[in-house]
Amino acid sequence: MSTNPNSPITLRQIQADMAEAKYRVAEQQVLIEAIDTYLEVVKTRKEVDLNRANVGRLEEHVTAARVRLEAGASTQTALAQAESRLSRARTTLIAALTAMRGKIPRHVVNEAAIPKFLERFGGKRLV
Repeated sequence: MSTNPNSPITLRQIQADMAEAKYRVAEQQVLIEAIDTYLEVVKTRKEVDLNRANVGRLEEHVTAARVRLEAGASTQTALAQAESRLSRARTTLIAALTAMRGKIPRHVVNEAAIPKFLERFGGKRLV
């Protein structure tokens, strides 16, 4: 083995080390993105759960407002306000459900970047 720092073996080893380091960085990026995606889905599901509970609570308020109106203890305005709050809560729930559906199928790997990433390694397969 040559001790010349410019020898092909040393250069090849450095290139291999660089390729492995780039691979490890990419691996860590994928892992971080997977964790980030998972936590985002968990957060979004919690928001959906909270919004569902809010809709349920406001449905009870509307029922109570109707009972009070029928008993003469309240006004049509109070019922309309309760129904309005329920409608807003349902809209918020629909938005949260839509956001959750949008996050779950998100791809962890940026497939468009794979060919460019592989070019860094001379187009050779790593595995």
